[in-house]
Amino acid sequence: IQTAYQVGHYQSMTDPTTKRLRPYWQYRAVMDGKTRPAHRAMNGRVFPADSPVWDTWYPPNGFKCRCTVVTLSERQVRERGLKVETEAPRAAIESGNWVNILPDAHFQTNPAKVAWRPDPSNLPPALRNAYLRSLESGK
Repeated sequence: IQTAYQVGHYQSMTDPTTKRLRPYWQYRAVMDGKTRPAHRAMNGRVFPADSPVWDTWYPPNGFKCRCTVVTLSERQVRERGLKVETEAPRAAIESGNWVNILPDAHFQTNPAKVAWRPDPSNLPPALRNAYLRSLESGK
């Protein structure tokens, strides 16, 4: 459900008018005891809306990820004194330890840009065949 929500959110954020008026995006994590270190390290970081960072770091970035992305205007960035970054961070110090800043395994893509396809090879033969027939017929 979170993936479907974020795909819809991404589509509204990439509307040409929205991108023109709000050209910056900020990563937001929940910041509680369940927040993963890499997600915590991304919290509050701002990148241009068209940055390649969002190809890797658009949520969800792991199972049960509660992170999101918000749009910001140039004025909001300026008034809040936010730094606009141009490159994805690679590591940070979190609670005295170095943390690699990467989404969880298998979540390093933008779900709005990469269509999900199931792997039918692990399905029972009857279900696999039905699935393959549905692809052929377009239904």
